[in-house]
Amino acid sequence: MRTDAHPPTGGIYQPRNPRASPLYQCIRRHGAELDAAGLIHRPVEGQVLERFMACGDLHHGFARVYCDQCGHDYPLAYSCKTRYFCPSCHQKRMLADGEWLEEYLLAPVLHRQYVFALPKLIRPFFRYRRRHLGELCRLVAGLLRMGFKAMDPRGQPAFILYVQTFGDLVTFNPIHALVADGVFLPSGTCRVLPPAA
Repeated sequence: MRTDAHPPTGGIYQPRNPRASPLYQCIRRHGAELDAAGLIHRPVEGQVLERFMACGDLHHGFARVYCDQCGHDYPLAYSCKTRYFCPSCHQKRMLADGEWLEEYLLAPVLHRQYVFALPKLIRPFFRYRRRHLGELCRLVAGLLRMGFKAMDPRGQPAFILYVQTFGDLVTFNPIHALVADGVFLPSGTCRVLPPAA
């Protein structure tokens, strides 16, 4: 309950209408065709489609939000919380994850993003044998350590690796990295990378 004398200054909450989105309409019309054509390869893909179709729909569950001050209440539909597919849920998760990283994990230094491209001939191997993506991450981590150690053997690199497997086979480059722009010395200082040539 608020203790200050000023009432909240936000606008009136307007729930989104997920059924009005073009993506929802496309899945509603063609989801069964995708399944019948065998284009849903893994069980998780079918589960994501089902959860997306229920996202924001009061019939699939909701919480009732109530204001102690004015007595107003409204139902808030549950969201699907799927990453990479539902634009609304993915955006919320990205913002929350980014805020957490910035506040609790990342050092206050510049960072670079790297995407490790795979040769086209071996992309299908990792796309359909996802259990090997962990080993691929370990290889990338080793390469980053070797590259940064060449700059200063006393320093330690700092990086976060992400596996992102969305995208079609042509653009399937699953390893993304957020890397501090330098190495951390035993003193705790960061020696910044020289500018790219």
